[in-house]
Amino acid sequence: RESLARLYGLVFFQQNIRNKAKTNLQQALNYATELNDTSLIIINLFNLGLCATTEEEAISNFKQAAVLAEKIGSSLKQSSALEKLAQTHISIGDFSKAQQFLDEANELCENNNILQLEIATTQCRLWLAEKKYDAALQGYESINPDSLNVYGRLQRTSAIYDILVQQGDYKSALAYKDSIF
Repeated sequence: RESLARLYGLVFFQQNIRNKAKTNLQQALNYATELNDTSLIIINLFNLGLCATTEEEAISNFKQAAVLAEKIGSSLKQSSALEKLAQTHISIGDFSKAQQFLDEANELCENNNILQLEIATTQCRLWLAEKKYDAALQGYESINPDSLNVYGRLQRTSAIYDILVQQGDYKSALAYKDSIF
């Protein structure tokens, strides 16, 4: 029942039908709690955090997932939850808290390349939000585009172009855009 509810929730999430996704994922969390399966509880809290309708709700779900992951000694799950907490705190403008969560996530992510890439990208987003354009530009340029999927490449390209424009370096922005095409 848990697996089926979670899969339905994820399908609705992919289709951007948030209310049905949330209902099914909450149901999956309830089933996981009945089973007393901490790993499934973490997964469902994480998924609920992704489809939360408020920042407070997302923060609550990600914090619970991070605490449970720490209890069972899963540093990768904990790191992933902390990275999502950082993203949420960036969106509400709490940059110091976001940096704290990113630092914690970075310490825990071990040698997981995908998670390190997510943390690096979120760090760049934080620098952009703080208007630290030089740091953000260096951060994005240090990310190998071959390690990103198509969506990640588009985000990286757009961010670098936007940073150059924000800095008033229109010539470099246009040259960069031309080099990408």
